[in-house]
This record gives sequence, C-alpha cells and structure tokens, in this order.
Amino acid sequence: GECVRNTGRSRKKNKAKLRPETFALGYSKKGKTTVVKSKGKHGESTVECDQILSTVGRRPYSEGLGLDKVGLKTDERGFLKVDDQMRTSVPNIYAVGDVIGFPSLASAAYTQGRAAGMHMLGEKDGNRRVNDIPTGIYTSPEISSVGKTEKELTADRHPYDVGHVLFRS
Repeated sequence: GECVRNTGRSRKKNKAKLRPETFALGYSKKGKTTVVKSKGKHGESTVECDQILSTVGRRPYSEGLGLDKVGLKTDERGFLKVDDQMRTSVPNIYAVGDVIGFPSLASAAYTQGRAAGMHMLGEKDGNRRVNDIPTGIYTSPEISSVGKTEKELTADRHPYDVGHVLFRS
C-alpha cells in the first residue's frame, strides 16, 4: 500500500496512468500520438498516449537446459523448486538465481550460490543471509526493501520497527 501510494504521487505528477492486468494488443501512430489497443478485465479499449511501458515480470531461463535429462521438472512457469539450502529434488543438484524465482536479482543469485556452496562443503546452515537479500523495484521513486514484510511479521506476532528513508536529488 505505502509503496503504491508513493509511486502514485509520481505518476500523477507526470500525468501517467496505470492499467494493471491489461495487455497491449498493438499500437499505431497518429501524428505524434501513439494509439494503443489493449485488453483488460473490462474488455478491449484504445488509449491515445505519448508513451507506453509494458511490464511482464521476470521469467526463468530454464528452457533448453536439458533439466529433464537429469530428472528435474519445472513448475508451470518454468521455475525449479529448491529447499532452504538450494537443493533441488535430485540429490547433489543445486539451483540458484532466476531459475528458482523471487528475488530474480544478481545479488540474490550470488548469495544463493554462496549458501549452496557452503552447504556442499558441509556447513550445516549455509542459508544464513538468503532471506535477507535486499530487493528493488526500479520505479520513480525507486522502492527497496529487506527482510520480512509488516504483514508477515504481524502474522508471526513478531514485534518490529519500520524505518523510512526518503532520498531526493
């Protein structure tokens, strides 16, 4: 909620409109204006705009790796399931990075790789920092977080403090 409110102010200032769960079907040029045909939960529509940004999320790079040849199966979206030590369902095969899902960031993959490597070397709990990887959303303003959400902490009945830092250039 709070992050959406902050990006909402920025969108309003720039006269940008957000259309979640809407898919661009195509576009055409009308002078300096772009006409976008889209389909959302209320049917098809067109909108005239200066620019369009379409986001589709992140997908794993798992297709064509031959995972089936070693007995690994991905879920319906192409992700591999791993345990807390980054072990897959096949003994002695570990997976890290975008192929296991959120957070799909290079910094996360490095930390996950360290955790897997520590476990391979006999460290009982090589997963010390994997759940505390900072994540970021490259919006304006940028949004980042680390650790559990307020919702998760409240559900766990764990006391917490919230810190806010607003950077301005």
